[in-house]
Amino acid sequence: MDSEFATLVADTVTTLTLAAPNADTIVVHMVSGTGPVYYTLDGSTPTVAGDATFVLYAALPARAHVEATTDTQVIKLISASADLVGAEAF
Repeated sequence: MDSEFATLVADTVTTLTLAAPNADTIVVHMVSGTGPVYYTLDGSTPTVAGDATFVLYAALPARAHVEATTDTQVIKLISASADLVGAEAF
């Protein structure tokens, strides 16, 4: 298992890179803030309210994803506000 946390800067992409050998589950959390937070898991660059992104809202502050088993997981996130986010891979 590996985890990482970051405070997003408005309208700036933040990348979280996790190193969890043989991980197949990623959980992304909005720890605090107003959101929404948009993110990708496939290496593409997210945009605020962009197509092909996952989203976290204050009412839906965490999402779990089952992915292909990998040793490194990359989550790219963006928000229009300063939100504290976290991700875990296991």
